[in-house]
Amino acid sequence: MALLPTSQFSRPGALALTLALAACASGPSAPRITEGQRTVVRYVQFEPERMLILQNRSSGQPKDVYSDRLAEPGTKVVDDAILQQLIDKMAEHGMFVRNERSVATAARDALIVEQGDRRVAWSRLYRQGEDPAEQPFFVCRQAFLDDYNAATAMQTPRERPDLRAEQERAQQDAAAAQRKLLELQRGGR
Repeated sequence: MALLPTSQFSRPGALALTLALAACASGPSAPRITEGQRTVVRYVQFEPERMLILQNRSSGQPKDVYSDRLAEPGTKVVDDAILQQLIDKMAEHGMFVRNERSVATAARDALIVEQGDRRVAWSRLYRQGEDPAEQPFFVCRQAFLDDYNAATAMQTPRERPDLRAEQERAQQDAAAAQRKLLELQRGGR
């Protein structure tokens, strides 16, 4: 590639070109968590269907998030600094350069960052190991799962389990198994 001699550019023109190239190279920046503004990172797996969500603590009281019946059941609240570190890791691995708002139709899973009106989705299309270019996605997915698994959630279940019915079912199953065992023992004599 031949470079143009610098004498063909004026000093202000060269500065403008340099700034434009730098802006293009860096791409869109990662969101910065602002105290009080809701920032969410989602991991969506399509088969089986599963969605896990991390939300920044300063956007609301964890007890309000966990007691909200309309909230997604897989939501966990984490410190702003932890969520920012995760977003920064995603930025290091190129998530925000893609700057896609929607998940690809054929995606196997996706990481999604939402803050205000901004939404960035990173889709994975192939099986693990099929495309080495997807390795950065796996690194970020693992970082998300590590943070998610380290966080404690006090989620209120949408439907309370009927523990009494479950106990009765277990007792009935045990009684049926005991009857079957006795029948086998009598038949074996």
